[in-house]
Amino acid sequence: MSTSIAMHAPKNALPKDCSLVSDVSGALRVLRNLSRFGRRAWLDRALSSSAVTQRIDLRCAGGETVTVEVAGNGQPMLLLHGLGGSRHDWDAALASLSREYRACTMDLSGHGSRVGSHARATLAGMARDVAQVLQQLSLSRVLLVGHSMGALVAMQYLQLYGAHRLAGLCIIDQSPRVASDEQWQLGVFGSLTRDQIGGALTRMHGDFPGTVLAEGARLLDRVGLGHEGIAGRALEYAVAALCNSIGEKPLLSLIESVADADFRPLIPRIPVPTLVLLGGASHHYGGLPLADYYLANLARGTVVTYDSCTHSPHRQAPEDFANDLMDFAQRIC
Repeated sequence: MSTSIAMHAPKNALPKDCSLVSDVSGALRVLRNLSRFGRRAWLDRALSSSAVTQRIDLRCAGGETVTVEVAGNGQPMLLLHGLGGSRHDWDAALASLSREYRACTMDLSGHGSRVGSHARATLAGMARDVAQVLQQLSLSRVLLVGHSMGALVAMQYLQLYGAHRLAGLCIIDQSPRVASDEQWQLGVFGSLTRDQIGGALTRMHGDFPGTVLAEGARLLDRVGLGHEGIAGRALEYAVAALCNSIGEKPLLSLIESVADADFRPLIPRIPVPTLVLLGGASHHYGGLPLADYYLANLARGTVVTYDSCTHSPHRQAPEDFANDLMDFAQRIC
Protein backbone atom coordinates (compact mmCIF):
# COMPACT_ATOMS: atom_id res chain seq x y z
CA MET A 1 0.00 0.00 0.00
CA SER A 2 1.25 3.47 -0.83
CA THR A 3 1.98 5.61 2.18
CA SER A 4 3.86 8.67 0.97
CA ILE A 5 2.26 11.97 0.02
CA ALA A 6 3.86 15.39 -0.29
CA MET A 7 2.41 18.81 -0.97
CA HIS A 8 4.20 22.03 -1.82
CA ALA A 9 3.72 25.33 -3.63
CA PRO A 10 6.38 25.73 -6.34
CA LYS A 11 8.23 29.03 -6.47
CA ASN A 12 7.64 29.63 -10.17
CA ALA A 13 4.07 28.38 -10.51
CA LEU A 14 1.48 30.52 -12.25
CA PRO A 15 -0.87 32.24 -9.79
CA LYS A 16 -4.47 31.09 -9.92
CA ASP A 17 -5.68 34.48 -11.18
CA CYS A 18 -3.62 33.94 -14.36
CA SER A 19 -5.38 30.70 -15.22
CA LEU A 20 -7.53 32.19 -17.99
CA VAL A 21 -4.54 33.78 -19.66
CA SER A 22 -2.67 30.49 -19.48
CA ASP A 23 -5.70 28.86 -21.12
CA VAL A 24 -5.28 31.12 -24.15
CA SER A 25 -1.54 30.48 -24.41
CA GLY A 26 -2.26 26.80 -23.99
CA ALA A 27 -4.82 26.92 -26.80
CA LEU A 28 -2.29 28.60 -29.10
CA ARG A 29 0.34 26.00 -28.16
CA VAL A 30 -2.10 23.18 -28.97
CA LEU A 31 -2.93 24.70 -32.37
CA ARG A 32 0.79 25.03 -33.13
CA ASN A 33 1.55 21.45 -32.10
CA LEU A 34 -1.32 20.05 -34.17
CA SER A 35 -0.65 22.16 -37.27
CA ARG A 36 2.04 22.09 -39.93
CA PHE A 37 4.04 24.71 -38.03
CA GLY A 38 5.40 21.86 -35.94
CA ARG A 39 6.75 20.12 -39.04
CA ARG A 40 9.05 22.93 -40.10
CA ALA A 41 12.54 21.67 -39.36
CA TRP A 42 14.02 25.11 -38.64
CA LEU A 43 11.26 25.94 -36.15
CA ASP A 44 11.41 22.50 -34.57
CA ARG A 45 15.14 22.87 -33.94
CA ALA A 46 14.81 26.49 -32.80
CA LEU A 47 12.32 25.42 -30.13
CA SER A 48 14.60 22.72 -28.70
CA SER A 49 16.31 23.11 -25.36
CA SER A 50 20.02 23.91 -25.46
CA ALA A 51 20.45 20.81 -23.28
CA VAL A 52 19.63 18.55 -26.25
CA THR A 53 22.84 16.94 -27.47
CA GLN A 54 21.54 14.27 -29.83
CA ARG A 55 18.68 13.76 -32.29
CA ILE A 56 18.00 10.21 -33.41
CA ASP A 57 15.65 9.37 -36.29
CA LEU A 58 13.99 5.98 -35.92
CA ARG A 59 11.75 4.00 -38.25
CA CYS A 60 8.56 2.88 -36.54
CA ALA A 61 5.40 1.09 -37.63
CA GLY A 62 4.26 1.84 -41.16
CA GLY A 63 7.64 3.29 -42.08
CA GLU A 64 7.06 6.57 -40.23
CA THR A 65 10.11 8.39 -38.89
CA VAL A 66 10.12 9.26 -35.19
CA THR A 67 12.70 11.76 -33.96
CA VAL A 68 13.95 11.23 -30.41
CA GLU A 69 15.81 14.10 -28.75
CA VAL A 70 18.30 13.17 -26.05
CA ALA A 71 19.73 15.35 -23.28
CA GLY A 72 22.41 14.09 -20.90
CA ASN A 73 23.79 10.68 -19.97
CA GLY A 74 23.06 8.12 -17.30
CA GLN A 75 19.92 6.25 -16.38
CA PRO A 76 17.31 6.79 -19.11
CA MET A 77 13.98 8.58 -18.88
CA LEU A 78 11.40 8.71 -21.68
CA LEU A 79 8.97 11.62 -21.38
CA LEU A 80 5.59 11.53 -23.17
CA HIS A 81 3.61 14.73 -23.76
CA GLY A 82 -0.15 15.21 -23.57
CA LEU A 83 -2.89 15.81 -26.16
CA GLY A 84 -2.01 18.85 -28.24
CA GLY A 85 1.56 18.87 -26.91
CA SER A 86 4.94 17.98 -28.37
CA ARG A 87 8.34 16.88 -27.18
CA HIS A 88 9.14 20.56 -26.57
CA ASP A 89 6.75 20.55 -23.58
CA TRP A 90 9.69 19.17 -21.54
CA ASP A 91 12.36 21.61 -22.71
CA ALA A 92 12.27 23.84 -19.61
CA ALA A 93 13.16 20.86 -17.37
CA LEU A 94 15.76 19.21 -19.60
CA ALA A 95 18.76 21.25 -18.44
CA SER A 96 18.20 20.10 -14.84
CA LEU A 97 17.33 16.50 -15.73
CA SER A 98 20.29 16.11 -18.09
CA ARG A 99 22.82 16.79 -15.34
CA GLU A 100 22.24 13.30 -13.94
CA TYR A 101 20.01 11.39 -16.37
CA ARG A 102 19.58 10.59 -20.04
CA ALA A 103 16.31 12.39 -20.75
CA CYS A 104 14.65 11.31 -24.02
CA THR A 105 11.65 13.04 -25.62
CA MET A 106 9.56 12.20 -28.69
CA ASP A 107 6.51 13.46 -30.55
CA LEU A 108 3.53 11.14 -30.33
CA SER A 109 1.59 10.33 -33.50
CA GLY A 110 -0.13 13.34 -35.07
CA HIS A 111 1.71 15.87 -32.92
CA GLY A 112 4.59 18.28 -33.48
CA SER A 113 6.95 17.03 -36.18
CA ARG A 114 4.61 14.07 -36.83
CA VAL A 115 1.59 16.10 -37.88
CA GLY A 116 0.11 14.80 -41.10
CA SER A 117 0.61 11.12 -40.32
CA HIS A 118 -2.00 9.02 -42.09
CA ALA A 119 -2.02 6.46 -39.29
CA ARG A 120 -5.18 6.27 -37.20
CA ALA A 121 -4.20 7.87 -33.90
CA THR A 122 -4.98 5.69 -30.88
CA LEU A 123 -3.44 5.08 -27.47
CA ALA A 124 -2.51 1.56 -28.59
CA GLY A 125 -0.68 2.88 -31.65
CA MET A 126 1.20 5.42 -29.55
CA ALA A 127 2.14 2.71 -27.03
CA ARG A 128 3.47 0.61 -29.90
CA ASP A 129 5.69 3.54 -30.94
CA VAL A 130 6.97 3.81 -27.35
CA ALA A 131 7.79 0.09 -27.35
CA GLN A 132 9.69 0.40 -30.63
CA VAL A 133 11.65 3.44 -29.41
CA LEU A 134 12.70 1.58 -26.25
CA GLN A 135 13.65 -1.48 -28.27
CA GLN A 136 15.56 0.33 -31.04
CA LEU A 137 17.51 2.43 -28.54
CA SER A 138 18.13 -0.68 -26.39
CA LEU A 139 16.85 1.16 -23.32
CA SER A 140 16.29 -0.72 -20.06
CA ARG A 141 15.61 0.30 -16.47
CA VAL A 142 13.72 3.28 -17.93
CA LEU A 143 11.71 5.79 -15.94
CA LEU A 144 8.62 6.27 -18.13
CA VAL A 145 7.02 9.68 -17.62
CA GLY A 146 3.64 10.68 -19.06
CA HIS A 147 1.64 13.89 -18.83
CA SER A 148 -2.15 13.82 -19.30
CA MET A 149 -2.77 11.77 -22.47
CA GLY A 150 0.90 10.75 -22.33
CA ALA A 151 0.19 9.15 -18.95
CA LEU A 152 -2.59 7.12 -20.59
CA VAL A 153 -0.11 6.09 -23.29
CA ALA A 154 2.26 4.95 -20.55
CA MET A 155 -0.55 2.94 -18.92
CA GLN A 156 -1.43 1.44 -22.30
CA TYR A 157 2.23 0.49 -22.78
CA LEU A 158 2.26 -1.29 -19.42
CA GLN A 159 -0.94 -3.12 -20.26
CA LEU A 160 0.31 -4.30 -23.67
CA TYR A 161 4.03 -4.82 -23.12
CA GLY A 162 4.58 -5.21 -19.40
CA ALA A 163 7.20 -3.57 -17.21
CA HIS A 164 10.34 -5.58 -17.98
CA ARG A 165 12.06 -2.53 -19.53
CA LEU A 166 10.93 -0.11 -16.80
CA ALA A 167 12.42 0.94 -13.48
CA GLY A 168 9.51 3.20 -12.62
CA LEU A 169 6.53 5.20 -13.80
CA CYS A 170 5.53 8.85 -13.40
CA ILE A 171 1.93 9.97 -13.97
CA ILE A 172 1.33 13.73 -14.30
CA ASP A 173 -2.17 15.10 -13.62
CA GLN A 174 -4.14 12.26 -15.13
CA SER A 175 -6.92 9.95 -14.00
CA PRO A 176 -6.92 6.33 -15.20
CA ARG A 177 -10.35 7.02 -16.73
CA VAL A 178 -11.35 10.42 -18.12
CA ALA A 179 -15.10 9.74 -18.29
CA SER A 180 -17.17 9.87 -15.10
CA ASP A 181 -20.36 8.04 -14.17
CA GLU A 182 -22.40 7.40 -11.03
CA GLN A 183 -19.77 5.03 -9.63
CA TRP A 184 -16.67 6.91 -10.88
CA GLN A 185 -16.40 10.62 -10.25
CA LEU A 186 -12.65 11.12 -10.71
CA GLY A 187 -12.74 11.75 -14.45
CA VAL A 188 -12.25 15.16 -16.06
CA PHE A 189 -13.99 17.85 -13.98
CA GLY A 190 -15.38 15.01 -11.85
CA SER A 191 -18.55 15.11 -13.93
CA LEU A 192 -17.79 14.75 -17.66
CA THR A 193 -19.61 11.65 -18.88
CA ARG A 194 -18.94 9.45 -21.89
CA ASP A 195 -22.28 10.57 -23.36
CA GLN A 196 -21.21 14.20 -23.12
CA ILE A 197 -17.91 13.41 -24.83
CA GLY A 198 -19.86 11.51 -27.48
CA GLY A 199 -22.10 14.52 -28.05
CA ALA A 200 -19.08 16.77 -28.55
CA LEU A 201 -17.57 14.25 -30.97
CA THR A 202 -20.83 14.14 -32.93
CA ARG A 203 -20.84 17.93 -33.23
CA MET A 204 -17.23 17.93 -34.38
CA HIS A 205 -17.92 15.17 -36.90
CA GLY A 206 -20.74 17.30 -38.28
CA ASP A 207 -18.86 20.61 -38.36
CA PHE A 208 -15.30 20.35 -37.07
CA PRO A 209 -14.09 23.87 -37.97
CA GLY A 210 -17.29 25.50 -36.74
CA THR A 211 -17.24 23.66 -33.42
CA VAL A 212 -13.57 24.46 -32.74
CA LEU A 213 -14.06 28.10 -33.76
CA ALA A 214 -17.10 28.44 -31.48
CA GLU A 215 -15.16 27.07 -28.50
CA GLY A 216 -12.20 29.32 -29.29
CA ALA A 217 -14.42 32.37 -29.62
CA ARG A 218 -15.98 31.71 -26.21
CA LEU A 219 -12.49 31.49 -24.71
CA LEU A 220 -11.39 34.77 -26.33
CA ASP A 221 -14.52 36.53 -25.11
CA ARG A 222 -14.06 35.17 -21.60
CA VAL A 223 -10.58 36.66 -21.27
CA GLY A 224 -11.61 39.98 -22.80
CA LEU A 225 -9.80 39.66 -26.14
CA GLY A 226 -12.96 39.41 -28.22
CA HIS A 227 -13.39 37.15 -31.23
CA GLU A 228 -14.19 39.78 -33.86
CA GLY A 229 -10.79 41.50 -34.02
CA ILE A 230 -7.23 40.43 -34.73
CA ALA A 231 -7.39 37.60 -32.18
CA GLY A 232 -10.45 36.17 -33.89
CA ARG A 233 -8.84 36.31 -37.34
CA ALA A 234 -5.73 34.63 -35.96
CA LEU A 235 -7.95 31.93 -34.48
CA GLU A 236 -9.64 31.36 -37.85
CA TYR A 237 -6.24 31.04 -39.55
CA ALA A 238 -4.99 28.62 -36.89
CA VAL A 239 -8.10 26.43 -37.12
CA ALA A 240 -7.77 26.32 -40.92
CA ALA A 241 -4.14 25.24 -40.51
CA LEU A 242 -5.26 22.59 -38.02
CA CYS A 243 -7.84 21.19 -40.44
CA ASN A 244 -5.30 21.11 -43.27
CA SER A 245 -2.67 19.31 -41.22
CA ILE A 246 -3.69 16.62 -38.76
CA GLY A 247 -7.19 16.47 -40.24
CA GLU A 248 -10.35 15.94 -38.26
CA LYS A 249 -10.60 12.15 -38.57
CA PRO A 250 -7.26 11.30 -36.89
CA LEU A 251 -7.85 13.85 -34.14
CA LEU A 252 -11.39 12.68 -33.42
CA SER A 253 -10.20 9.07 -33.50
CA LEU A 254 -7.63 9.92 -30.84
CA ILE A 255 -10.15 11.76 -28.64
CA GLU A 256 -12.48 8.75 -28.87
CA SER A 257 -9.63 6.41 -27.92
CA VAL A 258 -8.86 8.54 -24.87
CA ALA A 259 -12.55 8.72 -23.90
CA ASP A 260 -12.96 4.94 -24.06
CA ALA A 261 -9.78 4.10 -22.13
CA ASP A 262 -10.19 2.59 -18.68
CA PHE A 263 -7.00 1.66 -16.85
CA ARG A 264 -8.49 1.33 -13.37
CA PRO A 265 -7.92 -2.47 -13.32
CA LEU A 266 -4.24 -1.84 -14.18
CA ILE A 267 -3.44 0.61 -11.36
CA PRO A 268 -3.25 -1.92 -8.45
CA ARG A 269 -1.21 -4.28 -10.65
CA ILE A 270 1.54 -1.81 -11.65
CA PRO A 271 4.68 -3.67 -10.49
CA VAL A 272 7.13 -0.74 -10.52
CA PRO A 273 7.38 2.24 -8.15
CA THR A 274 5.07 5.02 -9.33
CA LEU A 275 5.24 8.77 -8.78
CA VAL A 276 2.03 10.75 -9.27
CA LEU A 277 2.32 14.52 -9.74
CA LEU A 278 -0.90 16.52 -9.51
CA GLY A 279 -1.77 20.17 -10.09
CA GLY A 280 -3.67 21.46 -7.07
CA ALA A 281 -5.30 24.13 -9.25
CA SER A 282 -5.75 21.82 -12.25
CA HIS A 283 -8.69 22.70 -14.49
CA HIS A 284 -9.11 18.98 -15.12
CA TYR A 285 -8.78 17.39 -11.68
CA GLY A 286 -8.31 20.16 -9.12
CA GLY A 287 -10.42 19.63 -6.01
CA LEU A 288 -10.98 15.93 -6.72
CA PRO A 289 -9.61 13.27 -4.32
CA LEU A 290 -7.40 11.80 -7.03
CA ALA A 291 -4.39 11.75 -4.68
CA ASP A 292 -6.34 9.61 -2.21
CA TYR A 293 -7.34 7.25 -5.00
CA TYR A 294 -3.75 6.67 -6.11
CA LEU A 295 -2.49 6.26 -2.55
CA ALA A 296 -5.16 3.67 -1.86
CA ASN A 297 -4.65 1.72 -5.08
CA LEU A 298 -0.99 1.89 -6.07
CA ALA A 299 1.15 -0.86 -4.56
CA ARG A 300 4.28 1.33 -4.51
CA GLY A 301 3.16 4.89 -5.00
CA THR A 302 4.19 8.43 -4.06
CA VAL A 303 1.96 11.44 -4.68
CA VAL A 304 3.12 15.06 -4.94
CA THR A 305 0.62 17.89 -5.28
CA TYR A 306 1.74 21.28 -6.60
CA ASP A 307 -0.73 23.56 -4.88
CA SER A 308 -0.56 26.52 -7.28
CA CYS A 309 -0.07 24.66 -10.56
CA THR A 310 -2.79 23.84 -13.04
CA HIS A 311 -2.62 20.90 -15.47
CA SER A 312 1.09 21.07 -16.40
CA PRO A 313 3.41 21.26 -13.36
CA HIS A 314 6.39 20.29 -15.54
CA ARG A 315 5.89 23.45 -17.60
CA GLN A 316 4.77 25.80 -14.84
CA ALA A 317 7.36 24.78 -12.23
CA PRO A 318 10.07 22.96 -14.22
CA GLU A 319 12.80 23.17 -11.58
CA ASP A 320 10.59 21.73 -8.85
CA PHE A 321 9.33 19.08 -11.26
CA ALA A 322 12.89 18.10 -12.23
CA ASN A 323 13.99 17.91 -8.60
CA ASP A 324 11.02 15.76 -7.60
CA LEU A 325 11.52 13.45 -10.59
CA MET A 326 15.24 13.09 -9.92
CA ASP A 327 14.67 12.42 -6.22
CA PHE A 328 12.25 9.68 -7.18
CA ALA A 329 14.66 8.27 -9.78
CA GLN A 330 17.49 8.12 -7.25
CA ARG A 331 15.33 6.03 -4.93
CA ILE A 332 14.33 3.48 -7.56
CA CYS A 333 17.26 3.23 -10.01
